[in-house]
Amino acid sequence: GVVMLAAAVQAWYFGAVKAWQRLLLLTGAICMIYGGIYTDIAGLAVGLGLLLMQRGQSGGRPLPGTT
Repeated sequence: GVVMLAAAVQAWYFGAVKAWQRLLLLTGAICMIYGGIYTDIAGLAVGLGLLLMQRGQSGGRPLPGTT
């Protein structure tokens, strides 16, 4: 949750993120920080979804700054 919150603030989550992705990261971070299994699962889904989107945009090659 804290990593996703930092990514939303810094606009960097395994690569540069757009404004709408920052909002999703913030929402996912709040879900992860708030206690509960369902909110944790929702936060993980958001984080994993954005990670997969970024990997897809890079063509599967490592993103800059992650190697």
